[in-house]
Amino acid sequence: MTMQTPVDRWTAPHVDAAADKLRDALRMKAEQEDCESADEPSGVIGWVVAGLFVFVMGFAIAAQILWEVAQATL
Repeated sequence: MTMQTPVDRWTAPHVDAAADKLRDALRMKAEQEDCESADEPSGVIGWVVAGLFVFVMGFAIAAQILWEVAQATL
């Protein structure tokens, strides 16, 4: 059996309780972040769809401009 000093007897329970509280708080924060990160892929999909829409519209506008220029020069 190990000998405890008077300091060990008084501080060990308090340190353990504080460590447990900190560990619980970190675990809860990690679980909350995991729940929030589950929502992110739908946001990424939305940005991809919006990017594709902008690309297609830009291509359509460029094609229309080229068509008008071709009609004007012929």
